[in-house]
This record gives sequence, structure tokens and C-alpha cells, in this order.
Amino acid sequence: MLSLVPQGVAVGLSNLLVVLFLATSLKGDVFQVGLLAGLTSLVLVPSMMFWGWATDRVRRFRPFLILSFIATGVVLLLIPTAHSVPELFVLAIVKSVAYAASMPSRQILMAESESHTTWRSGFARLQFVEGTGETIGLGIGFASSAVLGLGTQFVLCGALFFASALIAAVWVRDPALIIERRLVGVERFASTLVSASVLVANAHAYARYTTAGSIRRIFKPTLGFFMVGVFCFSLGGAALFSPLPVYFLRFYSASSVFLLFFANDLGNTLGYLLVGGIAERARRSLLLAAALRMLMIPALLVVGGQAGFTAAFAVLAVMGGVWALFDVASTCMFLELARSGRVGLYGAFAGLGAAAGSLLGGAISMSYGFGVTFAACSLVYAVALAMFVLQFRGARHA
Repeated sequence: MLSLVPQGVAVGLSNLLVVLFLATSLKGDVFQVGLLAGLTSLVLVPSMMFWGWATDRVRRFRPFLILSFIATGVVLLLIPTAHSVPELFVLAIVKSVAYAASMPSRQILMAESESHTTWRSGFARLQFVEGTGETIGLGIGFASSAVLGLGTQFVLCGALFFASALIAAVWVRDPALIIERRLVGVERFASTLVSASVLVANAHAYARYTTAGSIRRIFKPTLGFFMVGVFCFSLGGAALFSPLPVYFLRFYSASSVFLLFFANDLGNTLGYLLVGGIAERARRSLLLAAALRMLMIPALLVVGGQAGFTAAFAVLAVMGGVWALFDVASTCMFLELARSGRVGLYGAFAGLGAAAGSLLGGAISMSYGFGVTFAACSLVYAVALAMFVLQFRGARHA
């Protein structure tokens, strides 16, 4: 967890820096901003699947963390040297591949460091630590944007990634035995057997749960609708947030934009601190997260002046907390039900949704305006809500 703090600061600062560098130094338009976000998210799909397979195959995780942090830091040092939009795109894609190498490792290390019964609180703590770093990064961006140039800020980001690599090399230890995810399978089978026995013994009282399809889903749960819901949730978030800095730059200064995204990260970080217990019930958490985002997006149209800035600040903060609820509930649900060797599949679906959303967000904003983009994002979250409803249909518990 300690190794994630410096790189978290760098991630929070650099994600917005890349957009500002494209929009200001290279004079990119909103479509290019969306295209950049889409390409970097799209490359996460094969990257997450490959790194997830590799970590499960090698069963060593510290080397992947160190490699990821060093490679990402090097790329961040090179970004200010880009003199054209294509050069920036290439560097950003390499950065995305390098950063993806750490994602499966941190998830597996967390899973193997905690008992299954405390996974949700453990993942919430993990994300809280990293989210704290990202919030600090945006705070640094807000405080230093008028003093330091973009080049100096990128150097700072690279140095922070190198610091994370050093911490990982010194303190991270690979688990001697990979057992927790296997124990989950044993526990789930025993629990399923008990549940099915109770249903069959009381078939008259649970007629709707004792059909052939319901019993089959109990013993062999499928994640089809859930994965489509994850895809839509990521798509809606990327379609909204990829053009959002450009949208806010029409009304506020760069430092104020940093402050707005600081609010989002602050809400996200505090959300991870609070959702460990709430996310225990996946159905309620996922339905609530999708519904809240669907309803809150239109409020972002109220911008301009102090009242608009305050409203946007509050909405982004709450939406950050909603993402924390979704992230913990969906990640733990996937790890509980997915087979070994497929740990990267969740990230791949999320990455594919983020890629499609980034491309659509930029294209729609460029062609039809931000109002249409916000309406489309609300619709996508409505679809995500429907997918989660279908995933949990016939479930006995909320």
C-alpha cells in the first residue's frame, strides 16, 4: 500500500496534465482529447488480459510492480518532449501498457493478504490509500499550475513513479502460498450446496427459485449481464469525464479545473474510506451506484459563476464517492466468481468501456455539444442499471 502513494500522486497529477498539454501546448481540440483517452483505454484491454495471465502464470507480483512503475515514470519524463499530437499519442499508449502491468498484481496481493471475509474492507483501504495520493496530486496541480511549467510537473510525476518502484523493491513481498482465491471457491460451493438444499426442501415456499434455470444459476453462476453492466458503467464515466476538462475550461481557469477534479478525487477517496461495509451487498451497491450517476449528470449543465462552480464541485465530489461504491462492490464480486487465470478480464471489460466512452464523448461533444453528451451518458447509466437488475434477477437477497 505504501508503494502506491507516490505513484497515486503522480497519476492524479499526470492524468490531467496530459490533457492540458494536448489542449494548450499542442493546440489539440476536444475530439483529439477524447481520441487520446479512447486509445489509452483501448490498449488496456489486451494489456490487462496479458498482465493478468502473466501474473497468475508466474505467481510473482513484485517484479511486475517494479517494472510498471519504472516504465511509466520514464514515459512521463518523455511526454514534454513530444512536438506533435501523434508523438504524444504514441507515448500515452506506451504509458497505458506500462501502467497496466501493476493492476493485476496489486489486486492479487490484496486478495492474498486478506481473509475472504475482509476482502471488501481490504480493497476499500487499498483504494483509499491510492485515492489519497491522487487527491494530493490534483491538489499539487491546483497549487503549482501558476508557478511551475508543464515540463517541470511531468518531471515531478516521473520522480514519484521511481519512488514507488524503490518502495516496492524494498518492502513488497510475494506471498509464499496462493490460497485465498481457492478457498473462496470451496466456501462458495459449500454455501451453494446448503442454499440449494434449503430451496429444494422448501420448494413449496420458494417456487420461483426452484426452476431448472434458477438451480443451474446457483451452482454455475454466470457473469454475462454483470460484465456488460461494468462495460456500460465504465463507458458512461469515460464519455463524461474525457471531454469534461475542455468543457470546464470554457468557464473557468486551469487552476479552477484542477480544483473541480480535486473535488471528484476527494469524494472518491473518502468514499473508499466509507464503503467497505456498504459494499458487502453487491446487488444494492451496484444498483445504487448506477442510479445515482444516471440522475446526477444533468446537474453539470449548471455552470458559470460562483453558484455554478459550487454545484459542479458538489456533483463531482458525490460522483467520486459513487465510483468508490461501484468499484469495491464490482471488483470483489468478480474475484469471488471468476476462475483463476481470468483476473485481467474485469480490467479488460472496464478498459474496453472506457475506450469506447472516451471516443464517443469527444466525438459527440465535438459534433453535437456537451448537452447531448451528458444526456447520452445518463442513458448509458440507465442501461448499466438494467444490466445489473438482470444479473441479480431471481436472487433471494438484496
